[in-house]
Amino acid sequence: MTEKQLTNFNLGKSVLLGLIFPIIFLFFFLEKTNLNPILDKCRLLTGERIIASGIIIKAKYFEDFIESNEHTKTTEVSGYEYDYVFISKKGEKIITKNYSYGQLPNNKLISEIPYKVKVEYLAESPKNNRIVDLYYNESFVDFLKKELFIPLLIFLFCSYAAFKIIERGVNKYNFETKYSRK
Repeated sequence: MTEKQLTNFNLGKSVLLGLIFPIIFLFFFLEKTNLNPILDKCRLLTGERIIASGIIIKAKYFEDFIESNEHTKTTEVSGYEYDYVFISKKGEKIITKNYSYGQLPNNKLISEIPYKVKVEYLAESPKNNRIVDLYYNESFVDFLKKELFIPLLIFLFCSYAAFKIIERGVNKYNFETKYSRK
């Protein structure tokens, strides 16, 4: 292999190694993550929303254990799984199943079912909806922090590392080509 071929090979190797880090991260992130719920939540926060009147029609109390503190601790939680129904502007009847820890929406009791709630939904997709004014409804900034902050931080770190590897390869290539001509 000539010196020029070796220099070109080293440049290609640096670029390939630099690109591999962010690509591997994206592959593992997308492989392990179902993006549909994340995208639905994002659309509900940023899209055109319509407010409708709905009714909680059924609820069931539950107790469960959740892992917290990076899987080192389990905590007992309780809450309600409930169904609510509303009619979209197009006349479509939408029944949604959801849950909440703690109380039922609007701090009602099971004995008060059925009761009215406000529901917001996407104009183009009424199946993407949520009950208005629940404590866990979040703003777009909260959504970004909760859902995308850590993956974005890791991706930026991988991209920075990739940039540095590629930059080092290009600098080495420029140095070798500059001095090999003399």
